[in-house]
Amino acid sequence: MELMQDPVMVATGHTYDRACIEKWLHQGNRTCPVTGMRLRHLELTPNYALRTAIQVRGVRRGREREGGGARLARASCRRVGLR
Repeated sequence: MELMQDPVMVATGHTYDRACIEKWLHQGNRTCPVTGMRLRHLELTPNYALRTAIQVRGVRRGREREGGGARLARASCRRVGLR
């Protein structure tokens, strides 16, 4: 699985990686991949809180690697069928 690079929220409040959800929308889909609800608008809102958490986790993970730390479970487009 891949770590989100640019998390964004859709109208339903669910968060996806920007590249994945843009691909979904460019394929003509107008629904939320998780809920199936029709999106009221196609505006993508950056999820700054999640982005910061991912960046902080990346720094910590780098430190853990140096000490032989555990593997990080990663978010993926595949989890909701976006790839």
